[in-house]
Amino acid sequence: MTLQIFTRVRQLDRRLVLFDDVLPVLEELKARSIVLGLISNLSRRLDGYCNELGLIKYIDFTLASFEVDAEKSHPSIFLAALERAGVSSADAIHVGDQYYADVIGARTAGIKPLLLDRNGFWEDVSDCSRIRSLWEIAGYL
Repeated sequence: MTLQIFTRVRQLDRRLVLFDDVLPVLEELKARSIVLGLISNLSRRLDGYCNELGLIKYIDFTLASFEVDAEKSHPSIFLAALERAGVSSADAIHVGDQYYADVIGARTAGIKPLLLDRNGFWEDVSDCSRIRSLWEIAGYL
């Protein structure tokens, strides 16, 4: 039975879908000349996803963990992102939805973290700024 379920799940359409706030916020940030990067622990290039989702015109660079042989929360992936962005850690903000990978990782690289907590999963976290929507990013710039 478990094998049948797993087989069926693999057959489902698993395309990624953006939240409603993603494209308008990225457009606003680009209009403000903010360098935008996408960092992921995926083991493949991100360009295809960015193109499929319509992100390509907003994202200045992508960085997948395999490219630097380190995953978030390791500081080296964040330091590599800073290098690609051409900014110092003091001038960067990292927005992520995972406390340990994103908040702790960014903080260890000296980057201010914003925890995206759309559904209130991280209510007990009080040592970093939490946002419910990407629209709130502008308040931290």
